[in-house]
Amino acid sequence: MRPLLVLVLVLAAIGALLFAIFGIDGGTRPTEVAPPVAERPAEPPRRPTALEGGSAPAPDRAPSATRSDDRSVAGGSAAVALDNRLTGLVRNPQGGAVAGAEVILSTLGASELFFVNDPLPDHSKEPRVRTDAEGRYTFVGVQPRDRYTLILTHPEYSRREEPTMPIGEVGAAEMPPITLTPGASLSGRVRNEAGDFVRGATLFLEGFQYQNLGIVAPDRATSVTDAEGTYRFKNVAPGPRYLKVTAPGYATIQIPSLNFEKEETVVRDITLKIGEGILGRVVGPGNVGIPDARVIAIGVSSLQQTGREETVTNANGEFLFESLASGDYNVIANAKGWRMQPKGGGHRVSTNTSNHVIEMLPEATISGRVVETGTGKTVPAFTVRMRVYYGPGTPSAPYNEETFPQSHPNGEFSVPGVPAGEFVVEAWAPGYAPGFSRNFSVEAGRSVSGIEVRLGRGGSISGRVVDAQGAPVARARVSTHDNDWTDDEFTKAIGITYPTTATSAETRTGEDGRFTISGLSPDVYQIQVVAAGYTSFMRRDLRVAEGADAAVGDLRLGRGGIVRGTLYDASGKPLVGGSVELRGDAGDMPRIYKTRTAGDGRFQISNVLPGSYVLLAMRPGGSEANPFAQAGDARNSETRVRVDEGGTTTQDLHLAD
Repeated sequence: MRPLLVLVLVLAAIGALLFAIFGIDGGTRPTEVAPPVAERPAEPPRRPTALEGGSAPAPDRAPSATRSDDRSVAGGSAAVALDNRLTGLVRNPQGGAVAGAEVILSTLGASELFFVNDPLPDHSKEPRVRTDAEGRYTFVGVQPRDRYTLILTHPEYSRREEPTMPIGEVGAAEMPPITLTPGASLSGRVRNEAGDFVRGATLFLEGFQYQNLGIVAPDRATSVTDAEGTYRFKNVAPGPRYLKVTAPGYATIQIPSLNFEKEETVVRDITLKIGEGILGRVVGPGNVGIPDARVIAIGVSSLQQTGREETVTNANGEFLFESLASGDYNVIANAKGWRMQPKGGGHRVSTNTSNHVIEMLPEATISGRVVETGTGKTVPAFTVRMRVYYGPGTPSAPYNEETFPQSHPNGEFSVPGVPAGEFVVEAWAPGYAPGFSRNFSVEAGRSVSGIEVRLGRGGSISGRVVDAQGAPVARARVSTHDNDWTDDEFTKAIGITYPTTATSAETRTGEDGRFTISGLSPDVYQIQVVAAGYTSFMRRDLRVAEGADAAVGDLRLGRGGIVRGTLYDASGKPLVGGSVELRGDAGDMPRIYKTRTAGDGRFQISNVLPGSYVLLAMRPGGSEANPFAQAGDARNSETRVRVDEGGTTTQDLHLAD
C-alpha cells in the first residue's frame, strides 16, 4: 500500500479514537474429532460484488454475502450454495456436555485490527443455535472468512467469546471443545447520601474496552435494585469491567476499574448524590432549533475526564441533562450537515445552567450533473457519494459509507452537509462503470455547484480457470482489486476507505471454468482466484481500458502442499484449541494461513502455496486470553518450514512456560 496514505489513514484512525474517548470540541463425554483443515480464505472485495455470470452491479446494491470484510452480519452466501459447516462441542469443567447454551456466530472481533468507528454487528441478525443434549452446535452454509467469533452464553456459566478457525466454502470445520465455567459475582446495595435505599436504580456492567465509545456494549449485563437497594450480577467473565449506575433524580455514577477473577465474590456498595442538570438548545442561523442533534457532556476536573453523558435534541432543538454530578462539563453537539460555531472560551458549562445555546453553521451543498462519456447524454437515475482527494497522482477514497441515490431527468444531483476539504464526486448507475469528477475545494459552509461526472461503460477482464492438467475449475471465485491492494489485516480493517478508483468486483467461473467481470473503471488491476481444494492465485498489472477486454487466458491453479503436526504445551501434553499460523517470509504479497488444534492437539493446513514459511503457535485465544503470553508463544515457537507442490511437511510445535 502507498506509504503516505497508510500514514494518513493511521493518523485518522488515532484521531477518531481520541475523539470518541474524550469527545472535546477544538452430560456425556464427547468423542475426539479429526484435525481441522484450514483452506486459504477467499479474498475480500473492497467495493460492489458481481452477479453470477460476471456482470458487475452498481455499488448501491446490497453487498454480496460473499464479502469477507463484512462486519455486520455473518452467514452463508445467497448467490452460491455453500457446502460447508462449522461444528463443535461445549463442555463444563468436569468434561460433561452443556446443553441449551446459546451460540452466536458473530463478526464481532473477527478482524485483528479494530478502529473506533467500526460498526458493531447486530447480534439479532447473526446466526445462532443452541447446543443439543450432547453439547453440540452446528452452523451450515457459513460465509467463508479468516475468522469469526463464537459468543457462548448460558445462565449457569460466564459469557465466553471464542475465535473460530478459518472457514472455507466446502467441508466441515470442527472446533476444539469449548469449556464454559462459572464466573464471578458482584453484588451490593445502592443508597443515597441520607442513607436511604434507592429502589429501581439501574446498573450496567460491561467490558472496559467499550467505555466512552457511545455504543451499547455487546457484553453488557444489567441489574435493577430491589426495595432494599440490592443489586446482583452473576457469572461475570474474568477481566476488567466498567460499571455505570443510574437512577431518576440522582447523578450517574461511573466506576471504570473493576477487575474480576474466576468465581470470586465481590461486594460493593454505592452511594448516589442528587443529580444536577444543564438545559439548553442547539440552533442554526436565525435561532432555529436543530432537531436530532447529538449532545455530549464530558465532565472535567483539571485535565482529567471524569464522566460522560449524552442526549438528543427534540423537535425544537432543546436538550436536557438531569443526572450530572455537580461540576463543570465540556458540552459539544454533532448534527448531520452542521458544524459547531467557534465560541470564545469554549463550551465549558457548569451544572444548574438553564440557557446554554450551542450555535451551528450549515455545511456546504455540492451540486452538479451526471452525463454519458462521449455523447454528453444525461443519466437520469444514479447514485453519488463524496470521496476525499489526496493530491495529484494519488487515488481518492470514499469520505464515508453514505451514498445519495438521485433521480432527475436532467441528471442533476445535490449532496448536502459536506465539510471543508478537498473532494471528488463519484457516481455510478446500472450499465455503467463508476465515474469520477475533477477534484475541487470546499470552504466551510460555502456550497459548490457545476460539478460534472461522466460515466462510460468501462472495460472488462475475462479468462478461464483450470487445474494443473488444464481441466476447467468450476465455481472458482474471481475478484478484482486495486493493483496495490494486499490481503492483510490493516487493509481489511480500513475497508471502504482504501484509496483507489479501481472497481472491486467478483464473479464465479462457469462449468467450463470461464469468467468475465465487466463494468470496470479504467485503471490497473490485480485479480485474485480462490477455489476449494486449490491454492489461491493472484495476477497483477492488468490494465483495463474503456470499451476493451483484458483477456488473461488460462489461469492455472495448483493443489499446493500440506503442513501438519501436533502442538504441545509446556508440560509436553497435546494442547487443545491452540492457534497455529503459517506465515510466508518472502515476496511482497504476504501469505498467512491459520488454523486451530483439535481435541488431540493435532493441526493440518492444506492447499498451501509452495515456498518458505515460518510456522508458529500460541495458546488458546478468546476473551480470557493473555495477549502478552500469546505474543511470547509466537516468538518462542517460530520454526522455518518448506512447502512443496504435492508434498506434506510434518512439524510438531512446543510451547514454553
